[in-house]
Amino acid sequence: MNRGKVIREYIRKGFLIFANPGSFIVAILFIVSGSAGYINPSENDLFAVAGLFYPLLFTGMIITLAISLILKSKLVYLQLLLLLISIPVSLRYIGFHPNPDVSGLKIMTYNVHGFKGFEKETDGKTTYESIISHIEKQNFDIVTLQEFRSWTGKIENDVKYFAQKAGFEHYHFTGYWRRGGAQSDGYLILSKLPIINSGTIPSSTKRNIGSFVDITKEPSQTIRIAGVHLISFSLGKQEIEAFGDAASLEMDLLKKHGRSLLGKLRNSFAIRASEVIDLQNFIKDCDLPLIVGGDFNDTPASYTYSKIIETGMKDTHVQSGFGLGATYGGKLPWLRIDYFFVSKQLSSTHTAVKSLPYSDHNPVQMQFISSKY
Repeated sequence: MNRGKVIREYIRKGFLIFANPGSFIVAILFIVSGSAGYINPSENDLFAVAGLFYPLLFTGMIITLAISLILKSKLVYLQLLLLLISIPVSLRYIGFHPNPDVSGLKIMTYNVHGFKGFEKETDGKTTYESIISHIEKQNFDIVTLQEFRSWTGKIENDVKYFAQKAGFEHYHFTGYWRRGGAQSDGYLILSKLPIINSGTIPSSTKRNIGSFVDITKEPSQTIRIAGVHLISFSLGKQEIEAFGDAASLEMDLLKKHGRSLLGKLRNSFAIRASEVIDLQNFIKDCDLPLIVGGDFNDTPASYTYSKIIETGMKDTHVQSGFGLGATYGGKLPWLRIDYFFVSKQLSSTHTAVKSLPYSDHNPVQMQFISSKY
């Protein structure tokens, strides 16, 4: 072996001293994050927290795999194996349909954030009028909204005004909380097709996790549309910044807000694990063609997502979307937490996420037809 080869070999081994431990840590975290969908967060929330970072850890695996190949590390075999095993979870994130079929009824789901706007000074009227304008221009057949909040203190009047201005004759509003009297915060479903039945989706957590309506598409077909909102993390602005900066190890922010951040994550994961079982039971008890859309506050790697697809419901982004389809509008740009799921009697022909500045979520719109099965 000549002197040049000896030097290159020493350099390679020197890099491996640092690269192998780093690659091994990324691989361990990737295993934990990819397992999140199979572990109940109320029993162990470490997997759920790691699952939030699955796209970042997947990217880390690709980078460390490339480094291992360059340095001829034996870790490359483990990395390849883990990436192959992770394919079913990874495919939950990506839509491969760049040329959509735009046939069928058109539906949107949107968490409107109480009409508070997002990252700008705005009043309720400016925001809700802007959302009404968007809905009217897009000519949706059905719309399901979460965090619909009264801007006058008279929810019945506000619901009627919103529906009529947006161009809908039929609508149903349900409050978030299981108590009597008028509520100023809840779910609104708008429909241009007649609503023949409606109801709530209660939870053992003493909160309505959603509402539903049954609409008649034609005399021979009734479809159930459900709008849901599972418990949120309720993070403050600084906690969100700390969470977003966790990937870049901004230690000052993490030290300052890490404890409250972790506490809120653990609490919401535990509650959501209970709520998704209630939602799963609602889905299983439904004999009608069913669409469930809304803010699930969890990612495709999560326990929440896994429990829903266990019922046979199909993620419409995977079925008819393109790209990552991230729906969170803040500093966590990889998060897809808003979805449409459809039962086997229906198929989505197109799913897309629209970027709007009126909420910390972006709306998801979808078109669907009856499925041939």
